[in-house]
Amino acid sequence: MLRRWTWHAIAASVVLLGSTMAGPTGAHAVTSVGGRVSFSSGPLRLVDTREANGVPVAGPTRGPITLPSGTLLTVAVLDITAPGQVFVHPCASSPSASPAVFLVRPDEQFENTVITGTGPTCLSSTTPLNVVVDYRATVGSTPSSGGLQYVPLPMPLDVSPAQAFNGDAQIDLSQVPGDAAASVLGITVAAIGPAGFVTVYPCNEPRSTRPSDLLARSAPSGSVVVTQLSAPGATKQCVFASVQTVVQVVVLGYLATSGPDNTGIPPTLRWNFASTAPPGLDAFTPVRVLDTRESIGASAAGKLGAGEVQVVDLAPFVTIQTTAVVLNVTATEPDGAGFVTAFPCDEERPTVSNLNYVAGQTVPNLVTVRLGADASVCLFSQMRTHLVADLTGTYEFGGGDGAVALAPARLLDTREPIGVSSVGKLTGGRVLTLAVAGRGGVPADGVNAVTMNVTVVDPTADGFATVYPCDAPTRPTASNLNYVTGQTVANAVSVKLSAAGTVCIFTQSTAHVVADANAWYGPAATAGYEELTPARALDTRLGPNAGPVTGALSASGVLMPGQASGLALLIPSTVAGRVVLPPDANAVVLNVTATQPRGPGFLTVYPCGETGRPTASSLNFVAGQTVANQVTVALGGDHSSVNVCFYSQQMLDVVVDVAGYYTAQPEQGWIPDVV
Repeated sequence: MLRRWTWHAIAASVVLLGSTMAGPTGAHAVTSVGGRVSFSSGPLRLVDTREANGVPVAGPTRGPITLPSGTLLTVAVLDITAPGQVFVHPCASSPSASPAVFLVRPDEQFENTVITGTGPTCLSSTTPLNVVVDYRATVGSTPSSGGLQYVPLPMPLDVSPAQAFNGDAQIDLSQVPGDAAASVLGITVAAIGPAGFVTVYPCNEPRSTRPSDLLARSAPSGSVVVTQLSAPGATKQCVFASVQTVVQVVVLGYLATSGPDNTGIPPTLRWNFASTAPPGLDAFTPVRVLDTRESIGASAAGKLGAGEVQVVDLAPFVTIQTTAVVLNVTATEPDGAGFVTAFPCDEERPTVSNLNYVAGQTVPNLVTVRLGADASVCLFSQMRTHLVADLTGTYEFGGGDGAVALAPARLLDTREPIGVSSVGKLTGGRVLTLAVAGRGGVPADGVNAVTMNVTVVDPTADGFATVYPCDAPTRPTASNLNYVTGQTVANAVSVKLSAAGTVCIFTQSTAHVVADANAWYGPAATAGYEELTPARALDTRLGPNAGPVTGALSASGVLMPGQASGLALLIPSTVAGRVVLPPDANAVVLNVTATQPRGPGFLTVYPCGETGRPTASSLNFVAGQTVANQVTVALGGDHSSVNVCFYSQQMLDVVVDVAGYYTAQPEQGWIPDVV
C-alpha cells in the first residue's frame, strides 16, 4: 500500500507573485491577468549564490534576490544551517505577507517551481542559505496568441511509477488529452538520502541536458513540475531518480495551444501559516512494515541483536503531513528477558519501554509514536529477538479524524454473553463480527475507527488474534495479539470500522474473547493527537519518588490490591523529570506496565471522577509477570490534581510512560496548498 500526498485546494485562478496582495495570510488581490506559457530552447541558470552568479557576493544569503518578472522558474535552496522559511514576494512588500515557497531545515535541500507576476519580484529567506534559480519559460502578462495555455484536470490523475526505483522510469500519460504539449505534475518524493534528486524530462531528450526538479535528503518533499512533452500528444513522460526512492506523481493538468480559460497559468506549491485542527487519525487495514523473520523492512532475515536498533522505514506509507504513526509491535523468540522501546529516529532513545518479554515468548503491544523527520521509527531491543511491526494508522496534520476518549465500556465478552447471542468460546479459525457503532458510548453514525482493548481468555492452544474492518477484501496477514494455551492476554487495538460499523475478530485457536472500547474517531470529533517524546510519569518501584501519586500505595510505593490510586499528570513544571500536560488536554495515551504482581489478576485504568469503576480491564497478569499495554484514557476531575485512576486486583508495581495527549485546541502551523 502506498500512502499518497493529497494534492488539494487547486485554485481556479493562480497567484501572480509580484502583484499587490492583501492580508497577513498571503491572500492576493491579483491586479493583472495571466498569459500563455512559452518555453525557451533550454533552461538557463539565472542565479547561483555559491558562485556569485546573479548576486554581488558568493555565499549563503537571506536576500532579497531580484527575480525576473513574468517567468516560470525552478528555485533550489541548499546549505541550510537553521530552520526557516523562504518567500517569493513583491519587492515592495514584506516577505512574510506572502505564502512561503519553502519550509527549510538544517542539512536539507529543497526545490520548487515559482511563477512571477508582472511587478518587481524578490526572493527572501529568514535564514542564510544558498539559492539556485533556473529559467524554464516565459509567462505573458496578457492572453495573447502564441505559447501554451494551462488546462487543469477535473481531478488529479495518479500516474505514479509502480514501486521504488533508482534511475529512469516512464510516467503513463495516456489518459491525458491528445492536444497536451507539456505536463503539469504534482510530485512528492520519500526520504532519499544525501544528494538525492528527481528530474522530469521529455523522453526524446538526453536527461543530462535538464536540471533537477526536486531535491530532498532525509524527509519527504514535494513540488509542482511543469515540463514539455517529447511531442504534442505524447503518452509518456520520463522521470529520473538519482537514488532508490518512492516517487509519487499526480497529473494536475497540462499545457495546450487552447483551453477553456485563456488567463490561467500553471499552479505552484505554497505554504500558508494557518490555524487548523490538531492531527487526526487516518486508520486503515493493517499492513506489515517489518518482519525480521522474512527480511520484510529489514536488510536481511535474522534477529535484531541485543542492544541494537532497527530502523523502520515508513516513507512509502506516510505523507509530508504525517505527525505520528500507530504500530502493533511484536517481539518473538527473544533470547532472554528484556524490553523494546519505540522512538523517533531523530531523537535520542528515551528511558522508557513499550513491551517486555522473557526468553522464547511472543509479546505484542500497540505503539503510538512520533514520526521522525526522515519518515522512520526506531525500535530498540534489550535482548536479541525477532521483531514484527504492523502499521494500522497515521496521524495527519490538517487532516484525519478527531478523537473522543471514553470511560472503558465493554462491547464483547463471550463468557457473559455481551456482544454475542450466547455464552461460548469463539471457535478457532472462525471470524466473529462485532457491532461497534451505537454501543458503549460510540455513536451510531459518523465513526470511522475505534480504539479497543481486546483480551483473549483461556485459549485451548497457542495462537494469535487479528482485528480488522469487516469489509476489507481479505483478512490481513497481521496479528494484534499472541497467546499460549490457557493464557489471559490483552492488547490495545486501533481499528477502522467497516461501512456497517463493525469490526471482525479472528482467533487462530478456540478461546473466549473480551473487547472494551476506549475511544472513537470521526470527522465530527474535534480532539486531535499531539505526540510527545515518551517520558516516564510514574514508577512505584521508586517508593517515595514514584511520582505524583495519591491513594492506595504502600510505604514502598507498591499499588495495593482492590483499591484505586489517582495519578496526577497535570503537575507544575518545577517538578523535575515529570510530564507536564497542557490544561486543554482531555485524554492521554499511556504505556502502562504491571510488574512483580503477587498473584494473577488484572489492572484497570480509567478517568477519576467516573461513577463507579468500569467493568473493564486494561491488562492482565500472572504472579511475577511483567506485562505492558497501551492505554488511551480520558482525563477525569478538574485537570488540576487527580485525573487518571488505577485499580489492581492484586498487589503489584506499576510503571507509566506518557506517549502523547488529545486536545481540541487548534494548532498553528504551515499547511501546503496548490494555488
